Amino acid sequence: MNLAGSLEAFALSDVLTLLASTGKSGRLSLTRLAEGEKCSGFVVLAGGRLVAASGDIRRSARLRRLIGHGDDSFWADAHEWPDEQGLVAALVGAGWVTEQELAHIGVRVTTDALIELLAWPKGRFEFEVCEPAITDFITDLGVSEVLNEGHRRDTTRAGTDSLRPRADSVLALPLTIVAAAQIERDDWPLLALLDGIRTAGEVAELCGRETASVLDRFASLVGAGLVREYPAADGPTKRLLARLRRVAEFEQRNNVLDRADVEQIARPTPAALSLAPESDFAAGWQPSDALADLALPVDREAVMRLIVGVQGL
Repeated sequence: MNLAGSLEAFALSDVLTLLASTGKSGRLSLTRLAEGEKCSGFVVLAGGRLVAASGDIRRSARLRRLIGHGDDSFWADAHEWPDEQGLVAALVGAGWVTEQELAHIGVRVTTDALIELLAWPKGRFEFEVCEPAITDFITDLGVSEVLNEGHRRDTTRAGTDSLRPRADSVLALPLTIVAAAQIERDDWPLLALLDGIRTAGEVAELCGRETASVLDRFASLVGAGLVREYPAADGPTKRLLARLRRVAEFEQRNNVLDRADVEQIARPTPAALSLAPESDFAAGWQPSDALADLALPVDREAVMRLIVGVQGL
């Protein structure tokens, strides 16, 4: 017999606790209307254990988290793979991602998805008793573990609510930080995508993560002074480039730079500076460690003189 009902009448946490305590196996499908569109998600259980979940079946959160692995030629042919499982297996087989990394991603994807589903205020659910296919297994978690993690995040969010950025805000790394700080491995892909132009919501979309969990992480990073929030119409990139142009023009007039350098600084190549992908991240990384690895598009000494003049941004 299948179990079905509304989230208004039965809290999802209670439904999951019941299914886990009775050791059920099957697929819990959820639907709701969000901004006039139908949104669907699911939870897969095996013997009462959580093995997969998605807050939006229209996207593959696991593949989005894997785009930092592999090379361009691999991803150029990604559309030819028949399913996600085959593509992930190819990444592992080619040595682009380890089984340990894949397991870590599976835990994060499933945890974030279920916590997003727990936040749905309304919707319908239906549980179909069945044995999950082997391709459904991307992790193995106790339901109570994830419910406790959701409670922990709610508690943390209450303490950082004032720092939580809007989804349509632009986020950027500051040029200076007030104190040494460490970041978690899962924060690295978020930081790598900050360019002073993308909004927080766009970063979440690119990472394949649920927006709510990404905003929670950014709240912590803002509190640590590692990230700054700007209104979407007033991101720092345009203002920084304008300052660089003014300084470059000043230095050109005073023969510090020749005209070619001024033009190059005024029109920087977007790809000239980039953060390493997640696979290159080392535990305990400090923001200052990146200074020696930046590939600057112009003479280092000239650019450093410019940076000194705008460190107060």
